[in-house]
Amino acid sequence: MVIHVKKPPILACIFTLMAIGILIWLGNWQAQKYVTKSKMIGDEYCVKVSSEPISNDFTNIRAHVIPGCPHKFVLEGQLQIQTQIPIGPRLHDGIMGYHVYIPLLGDDNSYILLNMGWSEHSEIIDTASVNSKLAQRPIQVSGNLIEPSRPHSLTPENKASLNQWFSLQTKEVGAHIPYLNENNLARDVLFVQKPPSEGILKNFIPAAMAKSFITPQTHMQYAAFWFSMAAALIVIFVLRFILIIKN
Repeated sequence: MVIHVKKPPILACIFTLMAIGILIWLGNWQAQKYVTKSKMIGDEYCVKVSSEPISNDFTNIRAHVIPGCPHKFVLEGQLQIQTQIPIGPRLHDGIMGYHVYIPLLGDDNSYILLNMGWSEHSEIIDTASVNSKLAQRPIQVSGNLIEPSRPHSLTPENKASLNQWFSLQTKEVGAHIPYLNENNLARDVLFVQKPPSEGILKNFIPAAMAKSFITPQTHMQYAAFWFSMAAALIVIFVLRFILIIKN
């Protein structure tokens, strides 16, 4: 058996490199989804573990890590219901809606954005309700601390002046909401799993439930598929355009 190496055509190289880049990007995207959802679901110990609620220093919240549960937190503060940031549209069970973020104010005037979950409405709390308990006293919420992922290349640009958001970046939020800035707003956000049970949230579905219809394991399978396709394309390209095998 004799193996010869030849120079591949330029067009074949270009198209193959583009296809491999797309497949690897798809694989990385699904791998990131796997990591994010794995953090959100956690294990039984982290679900049951008790912790004193954090009520200040939200900008350095990772300093309060629960041992063995680096993404689980219990927070206490004043919910700023006058600011509700809808990220969407997002599809859940065949219905379009939004993931709504609301700032939580700590005792030291620091803020963190709470992902209150999915709703058909762009506002999940009626701000006209002056009797709302959520607006009158501190509340406690628990959930998963997540650093917002960067929007991909196909995500539309946000229209902050119209409160139309397609992706969440805390720096961008701080630049458009007067009382929030990079000095008092946490970089991470809390995906609320245990919301305040006030009964006034509109069609509310907790964040973990609204994002769990595709499991982390499924995302890992998708990632493995796209990476395998990239590897297969490389092998096919080499055998077709580079190597000549003769007996």
